[in-house]
Amino acid sequence: MWLSIVAFGGGFAVANRVRQIVVDERKWMTEDEFGEHFAVAGALPGTMATNLLSMLGLRFRGIPGAAVCAAAFLLPSLALMIAFGAEYERIRGVTALASFLDGMSYATVGVVGAVAVEMRRVAVRTRLDFVIAGLSAVTLSSGALDLLEVVACSGLVGMAATRFVPDARLQVPDASHDTVPPASRGSGPCLRCRCQR
Repeated sequence: MWLSIVAFGGGFAVANRVRQIVVDERKWMTEDEFGEHFAVAGALPGTMATNLLSMLGLRFRGIPGAAVCAAAFLLPSLALMIAFGAEYERIRGVTALASFLDGMSYATVGVVGAVAVEMRRVAVRTRLDFVIAGLSAVTLSSGALDLLEVVACSGLVGMAATRFVPDARLQVPDASHDTVPPASRGSGPCLRCRCQR
């Protein structure tokens, strides 16, 4: 519930904090399992953070867990948004608060950028992933396609590439491989993602 109140930077910032909690801190799931949930949550309609939290609630506590996660995330921010919206014009007229809100909007851009770099290790780990992510970024930045079209096209390209190009999923070396115990290095597949190093 507290994520709903303190999470700035949109769904990706929330997803990154959720990943830190369920993967790094509590070890409820692996990085790969979280990556799968993250990908599905981003492809579904609705907000990515709500989708992700609902899927995790479903995984750990079934349908009641999904409902509680969605409600606990949405209701506090909904209440804050309604209260803030009702007083927005008056708040915006106070110079100090207007400057504060402008600063928050600039910081949000930085937060999203930092989260994108952090989430890269979860969502972008193969050569194919890098190509699709790069093309998606260029396409969205140029305005050639909207988000839904890019997600659909990326899914089709990924499906086709993994089906027709056998080595399309070759792993790209990642700093996270440093977490593998030294004794296992050079002695076969990586313990994290099974790539040969």
